[in-house]
Amino acid sequence: MIPTVTLRVVEGPHKGQEFVSTDLTCITIGRSEECTFRLRGELLDLFVSRRHCLIEVRPEWIEVRDLESSNGTYVNGQRIGFPIDRASRDGSTAFKRRLKDGDCIHVGASVLQVAVQTPAGGATPSEEAEAVPASASL
Repeated sequence: MIPTVTLRVVEGPHKGQEFVSTDLTCITIGRSEECTFRLRGELLDLFVSRRHCLIEVRPEWIEVRDLESSNGTYVNGQRIGFPIDRASRDGSTAFKRRLKDGDCIHVGASVLQVAVQTPAGGATPSEEAEAVPASASL
């Protein structure tokens, strides 16, 4: 079952904006007109890259991935994405993070709160992730 994912800007120049997805999708966040969820219009947007990050919604999980943004993407205060010294990147999974209901994503000067609602009787993506045996690869 596909969860309904709501991204709500709770802090910053775009406070009050929200994006709701009810499908399997990839949501791009950034300044570009090509992005699904645009954060644009204020001077503070200089800290938001044209294509800053991507949120992938699947029945089993929701994941955010930094798209080589200049200022990084933060989940609950922890930076994901490329380090300042781009030559040191190694392709590890530190550039993406699984999301659950209530997580906060910092993009530039904006904080987006993630709300996840699953259809009646379905497990939330975080519950399904916890059910995966430790030996299983993600």
